[in-house]
Amino acid sequence: MQSGFVKYLLFACFLISQISIAQSGRIKKQPQNLKSYDNKKIHFGFMLGLAQVKLSTNFSDSYYGDNNFRSIVVDEKPGFNVGIIADYKLDNNFNLRFVPALTLTKRQINFTSVDNGNVEFFAQEDEAALLDIPIQVKYRSDRLANVRPYVIGGMRYIKDMSSKKDVEELEILRLQDTDFALTLGAGVDFYLEYFKLGFEVKYQHGFNNLLVKDESMYSEAFESIYHRGLFFCLTFE
Repeated sequence: MQSGFVKYLLFACFLISQISIAQSGRIKKQPQNLKSYDNKKIHFGFMLGLAQVKLSTNFSDSYYGDNNFRSIVVDEKPGFNVGIIADYKLDNNFNLRFVPALTLTKRQINFTSVDNGNVEFFAQEDEAALLDIPIQVKYRSDRLANVRPYVIGGMRYIKDMSSKKDVEELEILRLQDTDFALTLGAGVDFYLEYFKLGFEVKYQHGFNNLLVKDESMYSEAFESIYHRGLFFCLTFE
C-alpha cells in the first residue's frame, strides 16, 4: 500500500519534470501573465482536491494464532479535500506555506470470523472528518514565462473530528483522534491572466500508532494502524 503511493508520487514528479523540460524552449517565448505576482511577500488562496486516505495495518500474533478471524479487510473510499492557503515568500525560490484543510472520507473495516463453525460478518464504517494543520516549505524552480514547477514538503498535525476514541463499547475498533505526519509532493503553478492555478500531488505518511488498545477482539487482532494518504489538489492563488 505504502510503496504504491510512493510510486505514484515519483511518477508524478518525473512527469512534471519531463513536461517542463520538453516545453521550456516554447514556454520562454510566451508573454508573461501576472508579471509582478512573485514580488509579493504574502498572498492567499484556497485549495480543492481529491484524497485517498488509507489505514496501513499490521496484524498481531494473536490474529495469526487465533482461529476466530478468517479475514480482516480495510476498504477505503476516495474523499474530498478543501483548504485555505497563506503563503509567505522567503526568497526567489523558497516559500513558507500554511494550508489548514478539512478532508472528508469514508473507510470500512470488514471482519469475517468463525464461531462454532458458523461464519459471521461484521463491518465497521467510519465517516472521517480529518482537520489538517500543516506547515510546509515550497521550493520553486525559476519561472518559465507562465509556468513554474515546484516540490513541497513539511509536517502536519491531524485531528479526527469524528473519532470514536472515547466511545465505551467493545463491539467497535477504536482509533486515536490525533496524528503527526510527513508530507511530500510536487506540482506546477500556471500563471493565468487573473490568478495563479496550481496542480499538485502529495503523499502523507503518519507516524502515530492510531490503535486504541482495549479488551475487544477487534483491537487484539491488530499490532498497529497508521495513516497513509495520497492527495491530488488544485490551488487557486
